Amino acid sequence: MNRSLFTLTFAKLKLFFIACVCLSVMACSPSFIYKNLDWMIPWYAEGYVVLNEEQQEHFTLIIDEALAWHKEQELPRYQQYLQDIHVKLDRPLNEDDISGIQTFTSSSFQTLQQRIIPALLPLFKTLDADQQQAFWAKLNKKHAEYEKEFISTSNEDHINDMNEKYTEFAEKLLGFLTEEQKLIIDNRVGNVMRTDDIWLNTRRAWLNDVKVQYEKKTNDWQTRVQAAWLNRGQHYSTVDKLKIDERDQQARQLLLAVINSRTDKQTEHFKKFIQSWQGKLTRWQE
Repeated sequence: MNRSLFTLTFAKLKLFFIACVCLSVMACSPSFIYKNLDWMIPWYAEGYVVLNEEQQEHFTLIIDEALAWHKEQELPRYQQYLQDIHVKLDRPLNEDDISGIQTFTSSSFQTLQQRIIPALLPLFKTLDADQQQAFWAKLNKKHAEYEKEFISTSNEDHINDMNEKYTEFAEKLLGFLTEEQKLIIDNRVGNVMRTDDIWLNTRRAWLNDVKVQYEKKTNDWQTRVQAAWLNRGQHYSTVDKLKIDERDQQARQLLLAVINSRTDKQTEHFKKFIQSWQGKLTRWQE
């Protein structure tokens, strides 16, 4: 593979991940980015598949076209939404504000998926037998690593880990936390429902469905694989969805309590944080 082509493509792809980090900031969730990038990671970021030079050139064209669309259509939306959040900081936030941020972020990720996945599937169809085998093997290995990580984590360790994540996230937004804010996190983080098992089970069902559809070599191959890849939500049961909704509400209430206890100095820090992201988005559109 041409090394300069590899480096250029990787640099361009990083812009998507940076944009996703921006979305995760708007989601007000320290685990959002971790839980929602499966759709892109298997293609490239962790070497799930090694492309030959022709495939790499095809991939570069896909990324170029997607970046042009993303800069023109999506980045201005992100920027405007950050401005909306900035304005809301002149008053206490409410749960609808946080829920709206999560909805906007989720829909933005969905828009990214719907643009990228259909463009990547024809490339995926060109993978030879060795590439396909390596792809599925690495996906399964990664899932096994997730299972080992989550299952081996005790509730106590999980609470401590989430306490650290919520604290780090709040500090990014507000700067140094007050003792009161630290106490809010300490007292409430243990009440946020743990849903590792749901995430693992639905992710496994999703991967199995994608593989089954992939292996059916029919004329509607792309339509079926695309639907399987994009419709991950179909693997959540009604009970699963209720638990996740409850977990999300608990997380929103925790963050809301911390954010609404902010000092004037912390409000200014939050506004400057948003302004810094607005500046980045402006530069990326140039």
